[in-house]
Amino acid sequence: MEAAARSVVERLFTELVDHQGGPACALVRLYVTARLGELEPRLQHLARSKGRVDGPGLSIDTRCLTLLASAGLVPAWNDRRTSENHQVIPLSDEELVTRLPMVAGLLGGLGIELASAVRPDPADNFARSGRRYDLFFVPEAADSPSVPDAGFVAHYGIRSTVGFGGVLPSGELFAVLLFTRVALTQAVADLLRSLALTVQALVMPHTYRVFDRAPPAET
Repeated sequence: MEAAARSVVERLFTELVDHQGGPACALVRLYVTARLGELEPRLQHLARSKGRVDGPGLSIDTRCLTLLASAGLVPAWNDRRTSENHQVIPLSDEELVTRLPMVAGLLGGLGIELASAVRPDPADNFARSGRRYDLFFVPEAADSPSVPDAGFVAHYGIRSTVGFGGVLPSGELFAVLLFTRVALTQAVADLLRSLALTVQALVMPHTYRVFDRAPPAET
């Protein structure tokens, strides 16, 4: 799935252009949720370091919103492993999610209940994977509580943010986030909504093979 995700973000970053032919997006990212126990040790350590100190501890079954692929204007944005703060976000409980404005906004925009993101019910996986989900859309990113990194927005001229996604047969979520340097209208954002089904078709065959094989250890 990681390889398919890279092809998605790279294609969107390359093909979506402004009136001058330059990149319309400053950053494109694809996230999936995964159990903590399925993550590589480095990501598990990062997730545990972000767990709530005033709430329940993380378990191997804790869902984590995990960066699977990234493409953008800055070289470090083109490798998921070099993201500074967003490689993995533990979704240990609903209260924690409400403290994360962009994550809560993304899930709310897509129409995904917090409880099902934190504790997906296997009995509902098939029905949820067949649904068509809504859209996370912030037409004006500046000063929006749903895009809390004001420094990022100002420095890179982010005008709008749009996200689309859905649910895989495993019950895990996937979501694509685009941070655009051009202002998007609702009509344009609605056109992007249809890409959710295309992305789902690309990643679904790899539902149970999410991450690239880890490179061999040096000897």
